[in-house]
Amino acid sequence: MSVESVVLGTPLGLLTTGILLCAPDLAYNSFCHWPQPAWVKPDGSFQPSVAHFTSLADPGAVGSGLTGLTTLMHEAGHAAHFANIAMPSPLFSQERAPTSVPYAELQSMFLDSLVGDAAWRRRYAKDRDGAPMPFALVEEGLRSTKPFEVFNLRSMLAVPYFEKALYELPEDEVTAERIQALADEVEKEVQGGLAPRPMLSVPHIISDEASCYYRKCFWKKSVHLLCHRGLPRPFWLRWRYFCDSAMRTRCLHGAR
Repeated sequence: MSVESVVLGTPLGLLTTGILLCAPDLAYNSFCHWPQPAWVKPDGSFQPSVAHFTSLADPGAVGSGLTGLTTLMHEAGHAAHFANIAMPSPLFSQERAPTSVPYAELQSMFLDSLVGDAAWRRRYAKDRDGAPMPFALVEEGLRSTKPFEVFNLRSMLAVPYFEKALYELPEDEVTAERIQALADEVEKEVQGGLAPRPMLSVPHIISDEASCYYRKCFWKKSVHLLCHRGLPRPFWLRWRYFCDSAMRTRCLHGAR
């Protein structure tokens, strides 16, 4: 098990984080929590946050680096997001109400989507000698994976469509058999056939705090695509230092 401590620069103050890697005694799941949430005190002073988050990585597994980096970026997105809450109560700096799940996951999934971004890889994926990842390799990776992303996207899209259909189901039709049949119908309509992952195996559907959860993936995907097309440029210009180490360092010294 390895624990690393880092300090990230944010517009409002410093974010102290503890990163836990490769802990065999913990469940194989990542998380982020805040011993100290960020908020604005009654006297007007800002209380910086302290966040702890984990990253999944098994050094002995092929491809573990990509998994670990993606998870690290995802949880760091949560940490950076909640470090920038300037509200008069710490209740606004955590993942439960009044914060919505789609709103919280938008920040984290946008950040983890950069790991597969060609421009981000070209700039930050370097070998031990500091040489950037060859563009031919970047292109090969994109061409071999991007055409199949639609399958994963449709798999996620099927979940909110099922939830909508379930909640609109007449009371007299709410039976185990009808719900199972409805799940199959949605999978066939949205994914073109029954999915390898049965719809009702998705835990979010039957968990009250995580219901209507899967909409987040489209918010994230939309933001990522729009940034590439240059539409929300003010958004990108303001928040780009979350994924730019040099700019984040300048922010620590009061420069943008």
